[in-house]
Formats: sequence, structure tokens, C-alpha cells
Amino acid sequence: MFTIKYPNWLKKVNHVLAMTAGFIALAVGIMLVVQVILRYIFKSPTSWITDYCAYAICLMLFIAGGNTYQIHAHVGVDLLRNFIDKKTNKAHNRLPVRILAIVGWLQTLFFLGIMCYVCVAMGLKALQYNRLTDATYPIPQVVIYIIMAFGLLMMVITVISIILSLFTKDEEYMKS
Repeated sequence: MFTIKYPNWLKKVNHVLAMTAGFIALAVGIMLVVQVILRYIFKSPTSWITDYCAYAICLMLFIAGGNTYQIHAHVGVDLLRNFIDKKTNKAHNRLPVRILAIVGWLQTLFFLGIMCYVCVAMGLKALQYNRLTDATYPIPQVVIYIIMAFGLLMMVITVISIILSLFTKDEEYMKS
């Protein structure tokens, strides 16, 4: 069996993106607290904080996606995997679980591929028609689609690396 390890550079990039997402979450929290204080204590709400918090949350969610897969923090259905693992573990045969994990990650890759396609198609339309967001302070929609495309690309690279590592004896990503 050949050896393909999950790349260290990808772990580092995903970690940096996750840390960035954490700082964005902190900034969003602070901005929303300021908004509440301005609105309910000083009776002078801002017109921009809510819009930019929504954009920041979109950025935060998509740039942290790859790290979510990398550290097993995503939602998964383990019922079938656990059943097969109990039946085959007595024989020290992990192949069925490995195959099931690969199938699960391939399904994830398929879903991400569809999302990438839709994101790029909608981004091109937004660019073509110069569409803006529906907000008090609109920004070009293409900016949102670029953020989504970057995050989806990182997720795709991460999932492909996970699938390749599953073809080795690496068991870190056996859980789907």
C-alpha cells in the first residue's frame, strides 16, 4: 500500500483560517454589543453594523469550513459505521469501515462540487449584471461569491486530502 499523509501545510493553512474566523466572530460579537448599547441605552442605532456583521458571518463560516472537516468538528452520521465497526473489529478487519469512510467523504466532495458550481455560476451572473446586496449599505454580490468560492475551494482541497489519506493505513479520518 502506498503512503499519502494528510499535508502539514494544509493543516497550518486551515488552522490560520480558523483562527481568523475566531477573531471575526469576536469582532462580530463586539459590534453587536455596541449596536445594542447604542440602540437601547443611547437611543441612536447605527445603520451599518447589522449589514456588515452579516457579511462577516458569511466570511467566518466559509473560511473555517476546511478546518471543521480537518478536526472532525462537522456533523456526521455514524450509526452504520459504528455497526460495521463492531461486527468487523473482532476480526481486526478495518477495510469495510475504511471503504464506508471513503464513500462518505466522496459524497461530501460531490455536495461541495455542486455548491462550487452554483457559487461560481451565481458569482458570474452577479458580476455580469453588477448586482448589489439588498442592504442599507450594499456591496457587490460578487464579493460574497468570491468569499464563498474561496471557502469551498479550501473545503474541497481538505476533503480530497482526507480521501487520499484514507487509501493508506492512516486511521485519523476513518470516521466520516
